[in-house]
Amino acid sequence: MRENLGLAIFESLGYIDPEYIEQAANSRGGERSTLRRTVRLLLIAAALLSLLTAAACASAWFGLGARLISLGGQGEAGAGEGESYVSLSGLQGSPEFLAAGQWLEFKNSYEQKMVEGQLAEGESLYDWRDLERGFARENEYDLAVSRIYGVWDEAMLKELKDIAGEYGLSLHTRAGRPESGELEGTVYENGAYKYGFMLPLHDSYNLVTVYYEPWGTLPAMSLPIYAPGEYEQWEYETDLGARVDIALRRQPIDVPENYEPSPGELSWDCLIFCRGDGADLTLRCSWSGEPAPQNTAEDIADALDFKALLEDGSISAVAGAIKEK
Repeated sequence: MRENLGLAIFESLGYIDPEYIEQAANSRGGERSTLRRTVRLLLIAAALLSLLTAAACASAWFGLGARLISLGGQGEAGAGEGESYVSLSGLQGSPEFLAAGQWLEFKNSYEQKMVEGQLAEGESLYDWRDLERGFARENEYDLAVSRIYGVWDEAMLKELKDIAGEYGLSLHTRAGRPESGELEGTVYENGAYKYGFMLPLHDSYNLVTVYYEPWGTLPAMSLPIYAPGEYEQWEYETDLGARVDIALRRQPIDVPENYEPSPGELSWDCLIFCRGDGADLTLRCSWSGEPAPQNTAEDIADALDFKALLEDGSISAVAGAIKEK
């Protein structure tokens, strides 16, 4: 069920009992003056809370907006391809969010600068990369994080370590396939993972990718997003009682002017977020041919046991968390 989160917050935090106002009106003398000032301040605070709550909802602070990493000074609507990412660990202002944004900003700009330098010299675009990572071979830790984070020279390695140290975060040191033979994906030493699978839903299958990232580590995975300002967002409570945030966007298709695509030609991109006590869970899914995509998004959320995934914290829990609908 969808809810107006802003209204819920306002009702729970900003409500002033009329009894207090009546008491103030019936008071006399200095007591009445003091109570009037108190009530006035409370009313102002309530009004400000209402405005802030409305702004928060409009900006989607509780959904995609709280997880949107925009690079290069781009805003939500202006962000172009490769300039915006979803934070897989931590909301705005958290160490994980800030570190991920700083690392992605550096990595993208540094690689672009190096490629431009190669072009200016008439050299191959990627000759600047040390594929053997000789700069880190004498240190197993440096070699491991360089491979996992896509580090190609000593300057990148130094920046990565500096950013992690600045925000008090650890770095991933091992990545591989899960031990379970039933699942395919990437799993890291602290249990973080990425796993893609086909979710059975209403006699069809939808492609779903799950990202699980515990807090305290700079994510090695990244999730680029395009035109974030075009997503419709809402909060939803699943059939199993999990609170999730859903963001949904209709993906454009190349059609002639004034052409209205049929339902079979429509495609949708959907993000579903859920927070645990010490980790974030992000789902990305897509489908086509659906005229009522909001219902499909909620059905996908209902088809997964988010609480079990967050409580277990292992990639092997994914298979058991899928509830066929």
